[in-house]
Amino acid sequence: LKAAGPGMIAERSLNLILFTLFTLLIWNWLRAKVPAGWRLAAVALLCTGHAMVFSYRSGRYDVTGMLLAAAVLNLWPRAGLPLFALGLFIPAAGLQLVPSTLVLCTLAVLVLGTPALRSAITLTAGAAAGGAALWAFYASHGVWQGFRASTSAIGLIGHSIPEKLKALPAVYTHEIGRASCRERV
Repeated sequence: LKAAGPGMIAERSLNLILFTLFTLLIWNWLRAKVPAGWRLAAVALLCTGHAMVFSYRSGRYDVTGMLLAAAVLNLWPRAGLPLFALGLFIPAAGLQLVPSTLVLCTLAVLVLGTPALRSAITLTAGAAAGGAALWAFYASHGVWQGFRASTSAIGLIGHSIPEKLKALPAVYTHEIGRASCRERV
């Protein structure tokens, strides 16, 4: 944001630029996989979906995660330093991306087999290193405990797995998130 400047217009402009890069990376990834017409339809659907429009028209950080995911898609068959470097930024782009990365890497290995194992290990190692760096940054500035407290009051974070499974339907109706926030405050 320092490069874009302060203010809502600058933040939204930065998101539009990042979303444009995301769209170009998705187009590039689809180029070898589908014909041009389908590629155009896929990109048009991405650009007009409600969640996507909300993300790139707001000042939120979500587009950064989408850009990282698109970059990973473009690098996926290859392992090595570029994939590890992308993994470093996953925790900073949003902590929710860490478990998503683990799940998607596991699925990739299950579906694609051994050839995907090296890339999965490289990406998750980068994400782990990025998580450690984020923790070190917060801890060195004395804000780790405050950050942890602010994120553990959201939804079901901090609950046991059986409690999460028991509350699963309510999570999607947003009943449990409000209740657990009130209970913890």
